[in-house]
Amino acid sequence: MPVEHHPENQRLVAWMQSKQLNASHLAERLGTSRATISHVVNGRNKLSLNLVQSLAENFPDFDLSYIVLGRAATSSGTSTSKDPISPVQGRTLPSTQNLETLIIVQGDHFEIKTRKPIP
Repeated sequence: MPVEHHPENQRLVAWMQSKQLNASHLAERLGTSRATISHVVNGRNKLSLNLVQSLAENFPDFDLSYIVLGRAATSSGTSTSKDPISPVQGRTLPSTQNLETLIIVQGDHFEIKTRKPIP
């Protein structure tokens, strides 16, 4: 199975690095398997809704808007785009400016799609 690079997975990896958490430590803290975290970190699986919810519940400073959508939450509750440069291996992430973001939830999985707005 080919490994894919999902921007939300890359943002999670950058967040883990900033917290000095490896897959084993994060899995233990969340009460999940190390394989679950490793598969997301390595791009084999996309983030699941279950995992994102668990992260938000267990880490008060977890920025859900940034990890999932690439936007930073502001004090007013709105979101702003962050710099599209990924700290993970210096990759450039696609810009989200002038795009609509759709989150499709199916069971405990979600899919993020972006598109240019229809004029």
